[in-house]
Amino acid sequence: LLPNLQAQFPTVNIHIFYGCTETLRACHHIWTQDDAENILGKALPSAILAQNEAGELIQQGATLMLGYWNEATPEPSYPESHILGDVVTQDKRDQWLFQLRSHDIIKTRGIRISPVKIEEFLLHNSNILEAIVFQNGDIIEAVLALATMQDMSEHLLSIPHWIRPTKLHYVHKTLPHSPRGKKSRQWIARNVIYPKAAVRAHQAPSSSKDPH
Repeated sequence: LLPNLQAQFPTVNIHIFYGCTETLRACHHIWTQDDAENILGKALPSAILAQNEAGELIQQGATLMLGYWNEATPEPSYPESHILGDVVTQDKRDQWLFQLRSHDIIKTRGIRISPVKIEEFLLHNSNILEAIVFQNGDIIEAVLALATMQDMSEHLLSIPHWIRPTKLHYVHKTLPHSPRGKKSRQWIARNVIYPKAAVRAHQAPSSSKDPH
């Protein structure tokens, strides 16, 4: 599309902007024929961009949305930072380059949010020692490691309703670790919380009668 558009309007600059619903625009660049397809552009002056430990692009500062109209709790939804959901690198010209889409981002009611943000809300309660959040279809679920085993549903009322987990799983004191020693959301969801689903998914592609 862009080469055809530039051919029809050779004197026009094509400006590419990158961002998401929860932020103002994050990146900008003027497209050229020599561009790599994965260029997101340079950070706009109004946006503070950085990478987190997972290599995902995060946006900070006044460019974050404060919330939604007519919400019962008007306090900022993203008071510190927002993970845009893309794993990126940066070249020598300070251009952000898209690498892949993060699998951890949760989309709920049209909002994209990192499960880390929901986990931070959960950890405000002193009885919750560790938390992992994952999405199961349209449902947000949380696995909570508790100092004292008890129902934590009432604590969820302090979390904005659009990112509130609707199903809780409890373990005592520490979250399960994968065979590699990591607290992986995907591994816990597939092998601890829903192990039968993981087995069915593993067996489904095979048509062999061999029980192994």
